[in-house]
Amino acid sequence: MNSIRKTIDNGQLAFVKSGKLQPVHVTSRFYSFVAKKIQFPAQSEQDVKEMLKRRIFWLSAKTGKGAPVSVAHPYDCQYVNFSREKMLEVAQQLAAEGLMNVESEFATATAALLKEEPAFVAAMLRGVEAGIAANKVSA
Repeated sequence: MNSIRKTIDNGQLAFVKSGKLQPVHVTSRFYSFVAKKIQFPAQSEQDVKEMLKRRIFWLSAKTGKGAPVSVAHPYDCQYVNFSREKMLEVAQQLAAEGLMNVESEFATATAALLKEEPAFVAAMLRGVEAGIAANKVSA
């Protein structure tokens, strides 16, 4: 799952509306034969904070109608190459800034996080535009 996620993030794969199923090549370059597991590049703490803010905004506030969202999901921990404890620590830092309420490993958005909606929507639109640009075929 995370290999596909990383491939999409790197712009090597984009979604296209098509009536036919198309084969998709997924790279295995993130698999460590030494550790026998998939490994992703380390991310900065600031990038992980931004990811958590967006995750809580979209999954809790927008689509979840205030439902709590896990901040230390195993897929996300593997994706950003952080331990579960480190992810919880980053979430607690965001909670200290007043951007989310954290209970155990679940978080909900606060009013302060909802005020950042224009930035989240703009980032989403930039991602959509990048995906469209990646799919343009020149004759």
